Amino acid sequence: MLAWSDSDPRHHLAISNPKFELFLVMHYEQGKGCTTPQKVDAALKRHWGRYAKRVPATQFTLDQVKMAIENAKKKRTCCQDALPAPGITDAFLLISRLIEGKKD
Repeated sequence: MLAWSDSDPRHHLAISNPKFELFLVMHYEQGKGCTTPQKVDAALKRHWGRYAKRVPATQFTLDQVKMAIENAKKKRTCCQDALPAPGITDAFLLISRLIEGKKD
């Protein structure tokens, strides 16, 4: 996957470690300690007790999405490895690009 991502500037890779839902947690907090799937689930349930894998389009405001991007970006800067360490997500890269594309 890393070779694929590096092979073309139009390719982008977004990885969440330990799982994608970590980015959802970051809409509410920085996700400190969310290093296992179980810890991500527990943090998500603290903020969104009825979470069930489907996210309604109106669940988060644009401000909350931007906060999640900032929370994820701050954590990612502490890890320069190609793959994010446990508790870190690159999903903010994808979401940022989607927001930018919407402006065009």
